[in-house]
Amino acid sequence: MRPCPRCQRPVVYMTPQCPHCGNVFAGPGAASHDAGMRMLLPVGRTGLSMAAGYVGLGALLIFPLAPVAIVLGVLAVRDIQRRPGTHGMGRAIFAIVVGALVSLVVAAVLIT
Repeated sequence: MRPCPRCQRPVVYMTPQCPHCGNVFAGPGAASHDAGMRMLLPVGRTGLSMAAGYVGLGALLIFPLAPVAIVLGVLAVRDIQRRPGTHGMGRAIFAIVVGALVSLVVAAVLIT
């Protein structure tokens, strides 16, 4: 954690932007804008998008998680759209797609 230079509230070290006041950081925090860094660390991702991604992955093995993955994915997309500068859209879309596909497969198996 480090303090934001503008509002002095604590912010996670590699976060590119203060979630409290919106200040964009320069220096060490600016490295998190790099796509490679975002792939390695959960920098700037919303909690909902991370949860949606993991639940989507879990839905591949535990079928009842599929509807939960869809709901979390939709909530994550809405959260990301409301908060510019955050990331995680890929995880949210992954959760929606996997949840929908698993639900369709389970429905097809149950019908036949």
